[in-house]
Amino acid sequence: MTMKNALSINKYINKFLTESEAVTALVEVQNIRPLILQPTIFPYISFMHGNISSSYTKDGWFEDSTPVDIICVSDDYGQTVEIAEAVRELLEEKAYKDDDIYISQIRLVGSTEDQIENVFVQRLSFDVKVTAF
Repeated sequence: MTMKNALSINKYINKFLTESEAVTALVEVQNIRPLILQPTIFPYISFMHGNISSSYTKDGWFEDSTPVDIICVSDDYGQTVEIAEAVRELLEEKAYKDDDIYISQIRLVGSTEDQIENVFVQRLSFDVKVTAF
């Protein structure tokens, strides 16, 4: 079996979020999804990865680095902050390894908040590194 790279990162972000008791106490599992476009049930979390930057050695691929944005949305401002704090606590400085992937590092690199009409948004931006075993 071929080892996974950063193209698979959303699968693992979904796993981390949906298996977290702290996160699912605030957001129902079915409302945690990659690339949600205009859902109508609040609160929800969506996430996506950005451009993947790869590093190589003379032996081939060594590591991918990709930004991952996690967006926490609700019609209650305080709830978005509480969800974002739970997500940050779960992911910041996390490392994960199984038979398919080695996520060597997840670091928070920024955050923003916004209000669109009566909807509040907290966006957490992480840098995720996926490394060869």
